[in-house]
Amino acid sequence: MMKGLRISAVTLGCKVNMYETDAVLELFLDKGYILVDFKCKADIYLINTCAVTNISNRKSRHFIRRAKKQNPDSIVIAFGCYAQVDSEVLSKQEGVNIVIGTKDRNNIPDLVESYIKDNKREAINKVIATDFKYREYENIRISGTINKTRANIKIQDGCSGFCTFCIIPYARGVSRSRPIDNILEEAEVLIGNGAKELVLTGVNITDYGKDLSEYELQTLIEQLAMIPGIFRLHLGSLEPSIITERFIRAICRYDFICEHFHISLQSGSDRVLRAMNRNYTRAEYLEAIHIINSHYKNASVTTDVIVGFPGETQDDFYQTYKLAEEARFAKMHVFPFYPKKNTPAYSMSMQVSNDIKKQRASSLLTLSQKLRNDFIKNQLNNKISTLFQTKLENGYYEGLTKNYIKVTCKDEQDLKNKIREVLIMSYDGERVFVRL
Repeated sequence: MMKGLRISAVTLGCKVNMYETDAVLELFLDKGYILVDFKCKADIYLINTCAVTNISNRKSRHFIRRAKKQNPDSIVIAFGCYAQVDSEVLSKQEGVNIVIGTKDRNNIPDLVESYIKDNKREAINKVIATDFKYREYENIRISGTINKTRANIKIQDGCSGFCTFCIIPYARGVSRSRPIDNILEEAEVLIGNGAKELVLTGVNITDYGKDLSEYELQTLIEQLAMIPGIFRLHLGSLEPSIITERFIRAICRYDFICEHFHISLQSGSDRVLRAMNRNYTRAEYLEAIHIINSHYKNASVTTDVIVGFPGETQDDFYQTYKLAEEARFAKMHVFPFYPKKNTPAYSMSMQVSNDIKKQRASSLLTLSQKLRNDFIKNQLNNKISTLFQTKLENGYYEGLTKNYIKVTCKDEQDLKNKIREVLIMSYDGERVFVRL
């Protein structure tokens, strides 16, 4: 054991990565390591890398250099998606000691201790090539010792969609589900340790249970609803295919489910959707929005959009813009298309210029802000359940409503980690103020 050594971590990318970082950190903390902020001098630095965009690749390399600069004698571990798909590049980067991909992360502490014991100096590359026939879910878990208010709980890994722009299936393999008993056990531990919200996360949680004969996402939600305790459940990013009348009617009866749905769009053009290998049409997406709105009065729907996909015309973009207006999204995450090496879209013809991508992204972001303002203004004078997470100065607290509006409340009682019903009072264009 290496008790007393200081360890720090930084996570790039999605909630799945956040979960996996916490899981690896807990393995170290259980061995007696001391967690310190990434800005501090540490003996060991964990860099959980992301491969979604070229920017995330650069950020991963930046944090590696930064860690080594803070302590030249530290051990720097790069793991995760970018480490998986570009392991040879990372293992040659100055400052990296250990490279490990998206499997065998439970072994990272032992790998570090062996590295120290053997007094190694050269970088070691422990990436295992992803086998797309690999169907076993790697059991990593958390107990909630790091973040008690809102806890990510990973239920699924990998993706079998193979969208033409996406590197993730090549980094994580095909979709595979976590056993339901394993999820329920972790959920009970997290709630028992103080978590007031569970966030179901995965690479594609819509696929949950498709490789299990008895279960699906709806089954899991019904089982989670039976766990005692006051908490709420937030569903992670969903595909439009799961938003059916049957699914929404089944889950809307549960008050503990957050009324926020993040449903990936990517494009409002059927032609572009086909080129992306997205398995829905513009009309099917809008029908999913209609189903949600028919069962939830104040639900917020957010989405991801890619602009400038190869061959996207001005008319294609216009269809995306009009769909966004019709769907009345509470927020859009807008990404200019980044060609990722080893994906089909990388070598597609009719690449869109960066200037046009920037123009289209700017136009959608402006619309997103308008839609956001409209959504919040429509919530004024509504009463809604809110989970308070952060204590600010001068008696103010910050929290998230059930439909995922960040709000600020001033009160004399301690609201941190409490769920309370609030009245939405005002909105100044930036902050939303509420009172109990």
